Amino acid sequence: MTKLHVFVVTCVAVALQAQLSLQYGDNSFAWSRQKEYYFGSRFKLNWFKAVEYCRDRGMFLLSVRNAEEREAIINYLASIGYTKRHKGLWAWMSANDLGEEGEFHWASTGGPVDYQNWSETEPNNYKTNDCRGEDCAILEYWEEGGANFNFTFNDRDCYTKHLNWHKAVEYCRTRGMFLVSINNAEELDGVVDYIEKSGFSKTHGLLHMWTSANDLGEEGQFFLASTGQRLTFDRWTKNEPNNAKHDNCTFEHCVVLEYYLPLGINYTFDDRPCNAENFFMCETIYD
Repeated sequence: MTKLHVFVVTCVAVALQAQLSLQYGDNSFAWSRQKEYYFGSRFKLNWFKAVEYCRDRGMFLLSVRNAEEREAIINYLASIGYTKRHKGLWAWMSANDLGEEGEFHWASTGGPVDYQNWSETEPNNYKTNDCRGEDCAILEYWEEGGANFNFTFNDRDCYTKHLNWHKAVEYCRTRGMFLVSINNAEELDGVVDYIEKSGFSKTHGLLHMWTSANDLGEEGQFFLASTGQRLTFDRWTKNEPNNAKHDNCTFEHCVVLEYYLPLGINYTFDDRPCNAENFFMCETIYD
């Protein structure tokens, strides 16, 4: 089974007055004009669960109805240090076209999505399988993605969720599989072929996908968790691995396979913080 930089939950509450002290963490409140924001980047919820989570707290899943609200979100994320610590963001919004294909409305207000802030070629309702397309919208950002990923909209499968490295390992093992290992050109070709045939790279501009490679045991010594073998395949992105320090406690010990052609990144390895949430792929290993 296969599931291919973070899905987060952002709730808003209409607020006439607020006296709030801004907390510099991933789970915090902030107030801007007529909206009060709650940002929880540790959550792993699909769109429906995200709606429930916000409503249970008397709030609504995020709506970004104009440039002013978009700017408020950008300023808020900067103020809590999120965009300094993270290279990217995929955050659920309340926008969806579940009622009628192509007609996006805000679940939080019932109003149509008139603000034209879509990423290039989006929304495209990409079919993730025979039964589901992309009917729920995210706000997406990637610092190296230019204008096309600068807090713009994209439609996604409403059931999509991402996992950190440890949870991805657990997910695969509970299904009798392993987090994917890539230790030679043949294995890389097999993974890339699968991704290409799925249509993912054609409809998504970038990919960060967990592999089983990590140096959790000893810094700089990368092994494959699924096999115990040393990672000998030299397929690193330029200047990687660099074990970049994200805060006083977070370094980069787990490896993703990444893809972003505008920067010449073509299915290469990069070390990332193990607690980041990314796509992942499971595999079955035959003797």
